[in-house]
Amino acid sequence: MKTKRVSKLLALCLTVAMLAGLLAGCGNSGSSSSSSSSSSSSPSSEAAPAEESKADTEQASAGSGEVPTLIWWVIGGTEPDNWDEMISTISDYTEEKIGVRIDVNVAGWGEAGDRFNTIVNTGEYFDLMFVDGGNYNKYVTLGAVADITDLLPSASPELWSFIPEDLWDAVRVKGQIYAVPTYKDSSMTQYWGIDKMYVDKYNLDMSSVTTFADLDKVFRTIKEGEGASFYPHMAMRSDPWNGFFNNYDNLGSGLGGLIGVDVHDDSRTVVCTFEQDDILEQLDYVHAWYVDGITNPDANVIDETGSGHTNATFLNAQGWPAAAKGWATNAKIDEYVLTPPINGPLYTTSTIQGSLNIVSANSKYKEEALKVLQLMNTDPYFRTMCAKGPEGVGFEYVDDEHTTIKVNDIGWAWPSYQQGTFFILPDEEGAESQWDEVRAQNESAMSSPCLGFMMDTEGLEDLQASLNTAYGKYTTDLLSGASDPKEVVPKMLEELRSLGLDDYIATAQEQVNAFFAE
Repeated sequence: MKTKRVSKLLALCLTVAMLAGLLAGCGNSGSSSSSSSSSSSSPSSEAAPAEESKADTEQASAGSGEVPTLIWWVIGGTEPDNWDEMISTISDYTEEKIGVRIDVNVAGWGEAGDRFNTIVNTGEYFDLMFVDGGNYNKYVTLGAVADITDLLPSASPELWSFIPEDLWDAVRVKGQIYAVPTYKDSSMTQYWGIDKMYVDKYNLDMSSVTTFADLDKVFRTIKEGEGASFYPHMAMRSDPWNGFFNNYDNLGSGLGGLIGVDVHDDSRTVVCTFEQDDILEQLDYVHAWYVDGITNPDANVIDETGSGHTNATFLNAQGWPAAAKGWATNAKIDEYVLTPPINGPLYTTSTIQGSLNIVSANSKYKEEALKVLQLMNTDPYFRTMCAKGPEGVGFEYVDDEHTTIKVNDIGWAWPSYQQGTFFILPDEEGAESQWDEVRAQNESAMSSPCLGFMMDTEGLEDLQASLNTAYGKYTTDLLSGASDPKEVVPKMLEELRSLGLDDYIATAQEQVNAFFAE
């Protein structure tokens, strides 16, 4: 891509800002994003051959009029007891509209990364899967994802024309399209929040909380008042601190937050984040919170925050103010009081790639999969059912025009941001201001100096894998606070450098320089 390409992406972001937003923000708000479960009908790696045989049988039977069922893997919370029944109701609609059914399998927040890697690496059968920029390029490189470049215009012409060309371009890998992007807001804004019950009880001023030092005072006030067994900050090993590296553009490096460019650095210097003063200061705070009992002592080992834990006191999520209503509902509290934005609003290539759906290279129903995604992005009724659950169960229309809904708390397990466009969703009763809020955030968003760039990691797969393996040994304990960063960070960096971290950074810098020189 060239500098002109960056300008096109900026234009895209402004276009998206005028149109869209999430109904539920991304991030970790304790119990709202920490439960883990898989559908009882979820395939396992041992069952992969059986699933493929089932798919072969369904493909053969499809020609005789039987309806195929597409397996769709997503990330979410614990499925409600009547999950299969509700998905069946939604499938009745897809069968009527496009002649297929869907089997939505939910991998829990804490297990999804490992589960999806296992599915991809073992060749377990699936048709659709939610991914983001963190694993998209990796799965494409592994050959697990279908190239849908030529299939999109013929199999799903409405989808192809609905999503802007620049958005398609943002997910191209070497010129080819391997994913359907979610056409929604493209910027990132991070918020913290505290359960209003504790804000009122301790007279906390959340409007003045903008740094880790400010949050430290809030945590310690609550801890002192509530006692030794109360943990104001609940964390789990899969997401110990949401948004920890938000001030760095990770360049799509495949190394998480390990390397990046400071979003305020116009020189575009690629650095190791664990050598930066701001990151080291943040690590000192999270370690102090762990040592002092502000963070739960099992934060580095548990996969979900549940029974026996105070898991709703602190909110750490990406979204906008009106999204706090949904966050509170999911956490089963009355209300969160939010801080001003901690990071953002910010545009990066990664924020544009924040929600993608891929079609498996092994899918027997590639065209049908694209038709499902087309329905998701063009049919308001189907879109609303998937976002909230079936009508009469997950939501109810409150006006004859079907422009506003009342959402029922049914513990819906499939997050809306993973599904499709938000442009066709109705307003939610009590959160009518959300569109204006999203528009304002996007219009005021700054752009990363590396907007438009995505690192080409071909040929670096072995080095990337070894760095991630080594990095993974340390990161959970560091970000949960269980490790002392003054002792562990130097040890980690020594190991990473012995494996070739500096070479990886140098390659990233060369690519960045070349990209923006064109």
